[in-house]
Amino acid sequence: MMPPGWDVPDGTITNDARACFTVFPMLAQFFTWTLQVTNLPAGNYTVAIDGSNVVTLTDVQLAAGWNMFTNYNGALWAQRKEVLGRKRDQEGLDRVTLVSHGGGSLGVLGTGDLVNYQGNADLQYVTNGKRGSAYVSAMATLIADMQVYDNAIQAAAVQTNHVFSISQNPPPPPVFAPFHR
Repeated sequence: MMPPGWDVPDGTITNDARACFTVFPMLAQFFTWTLQVTNLPAGNYTVAIDGSNVVTLTDVQLAAGWNMFTNYNGALWAQRKEVLGRKRDQEGLDRVTLVSHGGGSLGVLGTGDLVNYQGNADLQYVTNGKRGSAYVSAMATLIADMQVYDNAIQAAAVQTNHVFSISQNPPPPPVFAPFHR
């Protein structure tokens, strides 16, 4: 199961939730998504996912297990970020500003989203006084609209194959003291 994403500045997104791991370090342990490789020769290793370098770790760190949860780059992060974005679409939030649209506007998928659902739920129940099957019937279209967003979120979250490669970094060249006569 893929852990959730969070806001990390990327040139478009300006919100920054990375400090949550500094303020509350145990948060990083709530999800464990571990990559562990044992019996590697001593040295530093670059871990790449789908050809993109993600992290450099020592053989000791890899043997202990690296928790990928707090990693926010590479293909797996892009997928986690897209799931978060689609959930925000469902909630009627702008992915960058996190500001919701007005109730009269449709969501980004061209159907009603949570903003529309909540507004119509209040209208049908409070203003129009609908109850029971009349209420369910009045909300049916918006429930179907919410399923469109659920399907989009699910499509983004479907696990796919990724290629992990771990390569040993060459040791730095030896440093020689200058020769003086």
